[in-house]
Amino acid sequence: MDYPGVAFKQGDRGETIKLIQKKLNELGFNAGTEDGVFGFNTKQATIEFQRSRGLTKDGIIGRITWNALFSEVVAPIKPNVSYKLSTLEKAIAITGRFEGNGYGNITGDFDGQGLSLGILQWNIGQGTLQPLLREMNLNHNMATRSILLDSYNVFNTMLSKTPAEQLTWAKSINNSQKVIREPWKTRLIALANSQEFRAIQLNYAKTIGDLALSICNKYNLKSERAFALAFDIGVQNGGVKAKTDLRIAYRASSDVSEKDRMALIANAVANDSNTRWIEDVRSRKLAIVNGSGTVHGSFINIDKEYGLTDNPF
Repeated sequence: MDYPGVAFKQGDRGETIKLIQKKLNELGFNAGTEDGVFGFNTKQATIEFQRSRGLTKDGIIGRITWNALFSEVVAPIKPNVSYKLSTLEKAIAITGRFEGNGYGNITGDFDGQGLSLGILQWNIGQGTLQPLLREMNLNHNMATRSILLDSYNVFNTMLSKTPAEQLTWAKSINNSQKVIREPWKTRLIALANSQEFRAIQLNYAKTIGDLALSICNKYNLKSERAFALAFDIGVQNGGVKAKTDLRIAYRASSDVSEKDRMALIANAVANDSNTRWIEDVRSRKLAIVNGSGTVHGSFINIDKEYGLTDNPF
């Protein structure tokens, strides 16, 4: 079941919530009565599910949690190794390039999410951006005030509003072309590019890093190139679906080289993606595997630009 494009959280109601509750209960996470009301029990069940999958434990059904729940993404294997911070930073930079313009990447309401910000395009509509903004405002308040200037009071008030009100605010700072208008655009980009907010982004990206590590562990992948591939799978696809895992297991063998195994994984993940995005997924993944390629119409030499190697991660 494809992600519907909106996040679900405590207080929401409807038939989709019933489906979420039913799935959680089927998997052994007690969501209580399947009544279509996202209450305390459903939130706690969601948190426990997220904990079991190595995801951010926020009790919100966003894209990654939805994919893990409904797309039958294979549960991560608990990693028995770790990765270097430099490896994670390369993976973030590469996927960030695919997603937009790095740490300061900003987009408007073209996708109905109001405002997306940062290297992994956390957004207001799905509720994934607000935790980062709150942490910045709480822990680096003076820096936040100095960057946002006279926009700060509106920003600060927005953070205490309901999710629906926050989305309304985000849409209100878009122009008629659904592009963030000034002065918000310049100030939010500056906020995202600040040293403090970059560190927050990196910390939140570590959740995807742990998922990438579990993918590498499952398929016995050892290189930082493989980690970058797995990280991009985590961000764009939410993980490896169960049916994709079966295809990979059927075709892969112990005598297949790591690079060939990565190409197999890349193509399998692409082939099982939403038909609208199959070739986009494929071009991103194979560019990482091959070290270069054309993504979104532009050639990119990943190895040269990001120093990606086949060294151990």
